[in-house]
Amino acid sequence: MGDTWYAAPDGNPAGTGVDWDNRVDTITAMIALGWAAGDRLLAGPGVYREEVLIDGNGAAVYDAGTVTVVNESTTVTGTNDFTATPVLPGDQLFIGNFETQADGAYAAGQFTSAGANFQAGMVGYRIEVVGQGQYIIASRVDANTITLTDVNGVGFPGAGPYTYYITSGEGPYEVDSITDATHLELVKPWSGPDLTGLVYKIYRPVYLIGDVSGTETDGIGGVVRITGSDDDETTNRALGISADTDNYWMIRGFRIDTCTTSAIYGDTCTYFTIEDCVFADVDGYPVNFDDSDQTTVRRCIGMGAYSAGGVYLYSNPVSDNGQNLLENLYLDCGGDMIIIARTGGTTIKNCTSGFASYSLITTNNQTVGTGVFVHDCLLHNQCTTVGGSAALEAAVLGQIIEQYNNLFSNVLDRKVGTVGIAANSTTYPYLPSLPLMTGRTRNPMVWFAPSQWDETRDNSGLYPKNEDLFGVHNEVSQTRRSWGAIHNYATVRSTTQFYGSFAGSLYMEDAMEQQFVYPVKESWGYTVTVWVYLEANYAGNTPVMTVKQPGETTVTVVSTGAIGSWEQLSTTFTTGANLDFISVGLKSRNTAAGASVGCFFQDLNVN
Repeated sequence: MGDTWYAAPDGNPAGTGVDWDNRVDTITAMIALGWAAGDRLLAGPGVYREEVLIDGNGAAVYDAGTVTVVNESTTVTGTNDFTATPVLPGDQLFIGNFETQADGAYAAGQFTSAGANFQAGMVGYRIEVVGQGQYIIASRVDANTITLTDVNGVGFPGAGPYTYYITSGEGPYEVDSITDATHLELVKPWSGPDLTGLVYKIYRPVYLIGDVSGTETDGIGGVVRITGSDDDETTNRALGISADTDNYWMIRGFRIDTCTTSAIYGDTCTYFTIEDCVFADVDGYPVNFDDSDQTTVRRCIGMGAYSAGGVYLYSNPVSDNGQNLLENLYLDCGGDMIIIARTGGTTIKNCTSGFASYSLITTNNQTVGTGVFVHDCLLHNQCTTVGGSAALEAAVLGQIIEQYNNLFSNVLDRKVGTVGIAANSTTYPYLPSLPLMTGRTRNPMVWFAPSQWDETRDNSGLYPKNEDLFGVHNEVSQTRRSWGAIHNYATVRSTTQFYGSFAGSLYMEDAMEQQFVYPVKESWGYTVTVWVYLEANYAGNTPVMTVKQPGETTVTVVSTGAIGSWEQLSTTFTTGANLDFISVGLKSRNTAAGASVGCFFQDLNVN
């Protein structure tokens, strides 16, 4: 990471922004300061009544050789020297394609490419054959040969040669450390399949962060709000954040509302990531990017975009290989939830729709072969066929290819003749967890997580899920995962297994995590303990207890994994300065299937 710059609504217009005491008063003023690629621009809690103007670029850092990645591992192995440039902590690793060549051909039921390195981990992914259509990779024959499934019935390609892309469907991964010349560690584990020989890019973004925890700004925390209104009664601005020909940015942690056009708008931008944001009461599309590639929007909520929709990506001329990703989004909009126009190579995964007047996911003005891959999503409550609308609506057959999606309570699930039905998609009722109304009390729960009756909470998916809308990383196996934006959090109280004189315990039937927030005193010593018990068939990584403090290193205590006996996990630590809470996580990391694969937690103490 580079230097840090500061802004807050109560800042000094003449401030230097170099520290909190000299913070400037607007985010736009902070962006106008002398930052460099890799720097962090921190906005303290409060209300910013401005249109934030992005101006400037991060930087590309390194792309020599190829890399190897392993599912659920944070280690990346390269063929060249990461220390030569060097790569630094805070840089971003981006793998846009698993494979792309210009020599594809189809004959005798097989797709071949002499320059390819087809691998077993690519099975189940989408291959986009430019000018022909999209297909699912059904099997790998060898490094140069695969078989395809034509889900949409567009017909198989011919002799070729064809340009093709196997898009990764992965966004950028932050680099945590460089172990040696050929190994680096990521902050979060790789969620895709095991693959080797991948082309990549490492870049150094500019970080624009809303410091909701307050640990690096005011010491208190709160919502960091950008609004298009000057009085919270009328709308005065079209945009919340805008960018024009700006590249390599990470935008995180903002609430943006009351804009007439978009919460975030970008034109001709690349490598833009928007994460952990909430958009509300935007008349147009909360997120709108034109002529922009490598756009990632993840872990965001969009509400109340009544006249347009949720996310709109558009390219002119057509982009065959945009490498865009929409992931872990909850969108409750009045128009089209997601529109992809003239932009191929886009992946939409683990998203949940709220309510939409028109289509949930739609493509228009696409050319043949510039497609959208939709998987592991919950798509429900599409409510009209006006203009040909449907939950999945493509303008031309083959533009949308889908699998592992649940479509329910839609006027029309798929536009007839444009979207084929995947064999592994379902039509189960949408049964999320809802509040327990018990009179003058509020029971803790995760809204809209799959309830115990929801058939999509324990299902097969394209691959094991990495994290959800709340950033929780579930290590559940590929055949026991949740679709949609939110994981399975269905813990229950057990009275059949408990320690000592206690009458019950918290039971996790599979891999999942529960987090508990405790008020604490700053710079004070605490001990956290909990008892854990593993069922007879529990397997995989053992349960853990984590203690997280904003701005501090996470403390992790790992169970020994003894089956059938109670074990106490314990850690002693000192809280950081200007800190008034900690988050304690209890996590099962089971990977086994079947019965008796859970674990029990009991007697969590912070003292």
